[in-house]
Amino acid sequence: MGHSMFYTRRHPLMFALSMPFLSPDPDPGAGGNPPADPPEDKVTFDPKQQAELNRLLAEERRKSEQKIKDQTAKERAQEEADRQRQADEAKGEYEKAKTALEQAKSAAETERDALKAENESYVTVLTAQYEAEVTEIPEAIWKVLKPADDAPLSEKMTQLHKAKELAKEVGAGKPAGNPPNPKPAGGGALDVEKEAAKLRARPGFRL
Repeated sequence: MGHSMFYTRRHPLMFALSMPFLSPDPDPGAGGNPPADPPEDKVTFDPKQQAELNRLLAEERRKSEQKIKDQTAKERAQEEADRQRQADEAKGEYEKAKTALEQAKSAAETERDALKAENESYVTVLTAQYEAEVTEIPEAIWKVLKPADDAPLSEKMTQLHKAKELAKEVGAGKPAGNPPNPKPAGGGALDVEKEAAKLRARPGFRL
């Protein structure tokens, strides 16, 4: 009994010192262990919550993929529209150039036909003039200056002009078809070759 009273009547300070959970933490610098890191917070879901989370993530992924597809399709459509517009513009320029070329060709053909008709008209008139005036050239002169039958009309008219000039120089003679070498008023035969030689000696005159 007396032994029991010894412990119950211990001094309160001694009792407190004997309580291990009230003793201070050991000093880390005095050879103690450092305090452990606090455990990480982990969030856990039950199967139903995990399924809902998976569904939401899949939906967001689907929306993101669809957005990318839509943007890609929009960009491709814009590129195609740009290419079509450029092709239409190029085709329009081509059609304009083609139309202008066809109009120029048509105008050139019209002008060509007009010039051809005008030229044919001149040829008809000059041919009739040539055939009429050649009969007035003395035969001796025309025999010297007559061009070939298939000579161009320009050459025929040139020779006709020279024959008329020569006829003026040597004096009036009988037209072509009469006997050659008509006699001048002073008597004696007209030497056409000599007269032609005189004309050839003149500056600027060619037979």
